[in-house]
Amino acid sequence: MSDKELNIKSSTIEKGLDLAKDFLGKLIFPAVEEVGLLMGDNIKVWRFKNQIRLLNNVEKYVNEKNISTKKVPLKILLPLLENASLEEDPILNKMWENLLINYIDSNKLFTISIFPMFLSQLSTREATFLKHLIILVKEYDLSGEKLKLYENDFRGVQSLNIPDAEISNMVRLGIIGWISGIDILTRCEFNRPSVSNKEKYIYLTKLGEEFIQACSIK
Repeated sequence: MSDKELNIKSSTIEKGLDLAKDFLGKLIFPAVEEVGLLMGDNIKVWRFKNQIRLLNNVEKYVNEKNISTKKVPLKILLPLLENASLEEDPILNKMWENLLINYIDSNKLFTISIFPMFLSQLSTREATFLKHLIILVKEYDLSGEKLKLYENDFRGVQSLNIPDAEISNMVRLGIIGWISGIDILTRCEFNRPSVSNKEKYIYLTKLGEEFIQACSIK
């Protein structure tokens, strides 16, 4: 192979890389673009900076509130830091901080290791939806089991325009579930609520409620 052939191929590769960078720059947030997403070392630096920001913010909060901390199992801490390092959205970043704070707070008993996985698989819209959900619920006593329900056509949910796919994602994770009006009427032995058997409700599972609480600071 001649030097000319090598130079042509090298320049072609460089040109292709520049074009890829230009196109990729249109698809990513500026914070990622600034460090050069195609450069592996720079990705690590960007993610490391995110982890440092998270830890600094959590440490500041813990010190300000005089929170007594405890050690966190690596099977919780490592996935949390790993997934949080990829986050760019401020709302979700705050939830990652809250989750770590609740895990390390010695006065809290959050020990479920699956919560970092849950949070890593939620969009900002889904997270906002869940925050609405835990506040604006109806509670029915279904044969001794309290079930928190949320009307599907409630204005607060409707304004978020949650696609069915995102609802299905939260159902898949076990955070929420569906129940029909007829199921409510069937399961309620006393003080039957005035619901139509055609109505469909979203309910927050016990796991979902604990997950939202773990990602929140009161």
